[in-house]
Amino acid sequence: MSIPNGVKAYFRVPFVMIVWVMETYSKNRAQFKAFLAKPRVALAFKVALALTAVAWLSVALVANQKDGERLTDAVKGIVNDAQSLNDQKKQMNLQKERTSGGAAQ
Repeated sequence: MSIPNGVKAYFRVPFVMIVWVMETYSKNRAQFKAFLAKPRVALAFKVALALTAVAWLSVALVANQKDGERLTDAVKGIVNDAQSLNDQKKQMNLQKERTSGGAAQ
């Protein structure tokens, strides 16, 4: 008994996709390396990275403690909201299970 070609192709797809991703990654990496090998491009890239780092450092130095606390409070609020929404969803699912006869345990 032999395996049908359709089944073989179905199980082969993940491996084909992995090979495609690896080939694309290595090709793009080689192209990017060749692109950065040009002197002016490499210099522009380094300058852009340096300016970005300086911009982030200046923002960090200019920001005061109050701004940092505002950001921390905002993130904590988002996390708390997400947790309460998750709890509400769990309660709704439990109510649905109870009204529909309960889930098999």
